[in-house]
Amino acid sequence: MKALSAELRWISSQDFPILIDSSVEDLPTELTIDILSRLPVKTIINCKLVCKKWRNLVSDTVFVKLHLFRSPTCLIIHQHLDIRLPWNLIFPNNPGTLKLVEIEDKVDHHRLHTDPPMSLDLSLPPVLHNTIIWHIGSVNGLICLRQSSHKLNLFYDTYICNPVTREYMLLPRQCSHTPGEVYGFGVSSLKGEYKVIRTFQAKVVRNGGKPTQVEILPNSNKPSQPSVLEAEVYTLGTRQWRSLGPVRVTYQLDAFDQFYGLFLNNHCHWIVVDVENTYENICTFDFDKEIFQLFPSPPSESVPRKRCRGQSLAILKGCLCKLDTYDSELTIWVMKEYGIKNSWHKEVVIRPEICVDLKWPSYTPIHLIAGLKDGRFFMVFDRKVCVFDPRSQTIEDTKMCKGKLHGLPYRPSFLKLQNFGLESVHMF
Repeated sequence: MKALSAELRWISSQDFPILIDSSVEDLPTELTIDILSRLPVKTIINCKLVCKKWRNLVSDTVFVKLHLFRSPTCLIIHQHLDIRLPWNLIFPNNPGTLKLVEIEDKVDHHRLHTDPPMSLDLSLPPVLHNTIIWHIGSVNGLICLRQSSHKLNLFYDTYICNPVTREYMLLPRQCSHTPGEVYGFGVSSLKGEYKVIRTFQAKVVRNGGKPTQVEILPNSNKPSQPSVLEAEVYTLGTRQWRSLGPVRVTYQLDAFDQFYGLFLNNHCHWIVVDVENTYENICTFDFDKEIFQLFPSPPSESVPRKRCRGQSLAILKGCLCKLDTYDSELTIWVMKEYGIKNSWHKEVVIRPEICVDLKWPSYTPIHLIAGLKDGRFFMVFDRKVCVFDPRSQTIEDTKMCKGKLHGLPYRPSFLKLQNFGLESVHMF
């Protein structure tokens, strides 16, 4: 307690020198909240253990909102089991771990606060044992997770988790599970409602017969019979899924983990197959209006001897961007003005010759995680977390962790799941 009190005392003396001779315990509540909200996440978690007053303050709505406003973008890295090893497919013992990485981001340098890293165990016994965990998305410190079986790759349950408060809740199980399910997680700007969106292959009736399930042919995006996509949405706190009816899109599902949408500007974004010859290959879902729409896409490239091996979406400095991986290069398009087609700009081209210590072409998805103020950005490349510098045209392995990885930008928050009405919340 003395060390934590000293840290708070030092901070208060910098901002409020008139109080330097006062005890930390004597500070007004508003001032204590202001000071606590400026501390690193790991320090705040430790502060909760100091006394009951601080524990209650960290759970206070005013603190939660103020901290979220000041909370910098961090990285959250999910290190999966190595599913290439046969015994992990048959006898998996945990779904991997989460690592929260804080970044000191300045124009002239960046530094990862990983010594020691904040590692958060996602083994929520017994519900997540013997399963694979997939990230659907993250909003305001909440993470949406999807659980699937190792053996059959069948999806089972959806969870909302806050790894900082160590809370999670299980959403009601859907009535049906089909190949080609696509998910998204976001929050509406008007009502502040957190929602999970799901599209799935519906049952169709042929010639008055019994309903049959649409099947996706192996190694193909095309269904074995006419595709009928339907959507349903779940609003946190309601304990029920609502049907939104049919959806007139076909998702691009050739990538290993392309079933989740990217949340930005009140919309979720997915890569889709060309719909009705519009030549747009991005679809969005509006969390306020609850409608799907096609979205302006980057110009189509037709370059000889280029074979596109994968596509993904990301956010770079608040802008939507699209990654196209070819045999000969990785192209990153950035949308400078959201929703304006002419604002797409080819920002970066990464060629194999600079990837000396990395496998090219990459046979695992390449993901851009977050951008830095000096122009560099983090990406998951060849099962490594790397930093790319466009000025020097170099890629540096952070040596943070290795293996099957998934990374996403993350804003830590102390938003409690118990605030969502009817939900049943568990601790881990």
